[in-house]
Amino acid sequence: MLAHTIICAGRETFETALREPSAAARYADALTDAAGLFLTGLLWYELMRFHARKFRLTRLLSDTEYQDGMPGFVALIPFLAGQFEDDERLPVFAQHPNSGEWIIVEQASVEKASNSGRIALEAPVAELGGL
Repeated sequence: MLAHTIICAGRETFETALREPSAAARYADALTDAAGLFLTGLLWYELMRFHARKFRLTRLLSDTEYQDGMPGFVALIPFLAGQFEDDERLPVFAQHPNSGEWIIVEQASVEKASNSGRIALEAPVAELGGL
């Protein structure tokens, strides 16, 4: 991400960083997730959309808080999960109250039940077994 930020700062900055690696330190201090991923998002837009969607789904199913020893990309999950949300329809998971199985609920059932604050579990699309 730091290299991408320096490349985006222009040719002169990039060449200076190549000649004097210590010059990159001032960019490291100001590095943000958005600035570091700008070039990646520009060149690999669909890949970034995929990661954002994947991380939103991951956050629904597990704890994604970064802890020491985890790969560095885990620290980017909160930022990326908040990107590219404009046209997405993620599945809605609910646990069946009787069987305890996890199911995917139809979007229409969720919208119908949204006024009550509950998910209508009588219209499962697929059962996910022992998820």
